[in-house]
Amino acid sequence: MRPSATGVRRVKRTLKHIDPISVLKVSLVFYTFFLLVWLVIMAVVYTVLNGMGLFDQLESLGTDLVLPALQNEITLGTVEKWTLLVGIFCVIGGSILNAFLAFLYNIISDVVGGIEVSFNERAEP
Repeated sequence: MRPSATGVRRVKRTLKHIDPISVLKVSLVFYTFFLLVWLVIMAVVYTVLNGMGLFDQLESLGTDLVLPALQNEITLGTVEKWTLLVGIFCVIGGSILNAFLAFLYNIISDVVGGIEVSFNERAEP
């Protein structure tokens, strides 16, 4: 393709293959960062709800109704432990799912030819 009068050249490229291992690595880093943010958000939410007295009311309700599940003390450590466990499951599951989707993309792009992307290249002065 030749440059236009403005010095910008449009180039079309086709994305035919995505490496599932590199997708897995990037997904693990991204989801791990999101897990750390999620842990901070849950700590803030716990602090706000605990300040409002929600957990004390739940514990007293469990004692009044004799419900063993609600009689345990709800602490920040308990909330963060469960948040971490669910988050680790989501990190691993999401990363594996993304790698599998990259694998599926590779199979589909062999059939349909991939995704065509257009880039504008500026001429360097």
